[in-house]
Amino acid sequence: RAPVRLAGMEDGGDASSASSPPPPLPRGSGGGVVGAVLGAAVEAPGLVGVLVLLVAAAAILGYMQWRQWRGRPRPRVFQPLPTRAAFYAMVEKGAPTMELQRALVRRAMELVPLLQEVQNRNRSTTLAFRKGQMDEAAWKFFKTVRGYVESEVHTIVEEAEELEEGFGQKVWPIAHQLVRAQIAQAEQQRQEQDMTAQQRARAREERMREQAKAQERATAEARARATARELEAAADAEEARKAARKAGAGSAAGKKKKKKR
Repeated sequence: RAPVRLAGMEDGGDASSASSPPPPLPRGSGGGVVGAVLGAAVEAPGLVGVLVLLVAAAAILGYMQWRQWRGRPRPRVFQPLPTRAAFYAMVEKGAPTMELQRALVRRAMELVPLLQEVQNRNRSTTLAFRKGQMDEAAWKFFKTVRGYVESEVHTIVEEAEELEEGFGQKVWPIAHQLVRAQIAQAEQQRQEQDMTAQQRARAREERMREQAKAQERATAEARARATARELEAAADAEEARKAARKAGAGSAAGKKKKKKR
């Protein structure tokens, strides 16, 4: 193996020139812990400095990898559905067969949306991963969910058959039918709520129209009363002018009669 060439040792140089340490780095040039490690490595003499540099490089590399790992989002962890644990808890307590059948149906019903989602996305997700359009973590998570769903489908059939012969062929049709009924009921409730909201909106609009009409009627009546008062005032003023003219005419006639006498 070729000898390690230290800093400062040129071809034809002696060991004394090689052993002289290089000038130290200025304080704060490396920044923080990295700067301190590099400064200690540079100040160390000979082979010790090389070892310190190697250790420092390894430490810096590990620190950078740790920073990258810490900044990455944590992978998603799939948790089994709660009805599965509830079913096995009832089994351990020795629940009656009828209650276990109902719990098993609820377990299958809870799995139906996830089963449909996996069936709908299986082909597109597989193609996306093969084309490099999906990262490894997302693909592993999807495979975990798919494996859980497939295992649950078979396990529910087997456990239903153990509870009652022939029930294994009925559990999934019953679960799908009940899920469809729940969806239909939820849709009906939503439509009723929408209709109720529309009815409330129409009633509110009708009240606003009635209030606007009442306000218009009140305004028209106020204007009519004001106009009537103005007309009455004008009529009174006209009567007063007529009376004043008559009174003026009478006084003038009296004066003329006095002059004739």
